Amino acid sequence: MKKEGIAERLKKIMEERDLKQVNILELAKPFCEKFDVKLGKSDLSQYMSGKVKPGAEKLKVLALALKVNEEWLLGYDVNENATSDLNGLNSETKTEQKLKLLARHLDEIPDDKREKLIKNFEDSIDVYLDALGIPKEDK
Repeated sequence: MKKEGIAERLKKIMEERDLKQVNILELAKPFCEKFDVKLGKSDLSQYMSGKVKPGAEKLKVLALALKVNEEWLLGYDVNENATSDLNGLNSETKTEQKLKLLARHLDEIPDDKREKLIKNFEDSIDVYLDALGIPKEDK
């Protein structure tokens, strides 16, 4: 059930953490670069006004940057902390299903594309773990 919208949630975070919009954009910058997502002042202003909701990619970047659950950021009545999702999953998510499918068919992907795919995937995991504050295992 939805309690608030993204505008209220962003304002709450800004107040609690003494942030300004420019600070949020700075926090989001590494994730924007990593995922090739453009998030600008006008985007954030529109989210703050409640006029527009972010698309999936921009929502993910904001949630990672602010270290909160994406659904919570959208206003749903779920735990705010991003890490709670990792511990509270009882069933497979669509992403987990897709990852398993990819793993089963990895041998069918040409070598050059498979290596690039694996590298991108590992980089994405590293960014996500870093955003959650989970230490990476030494390689």
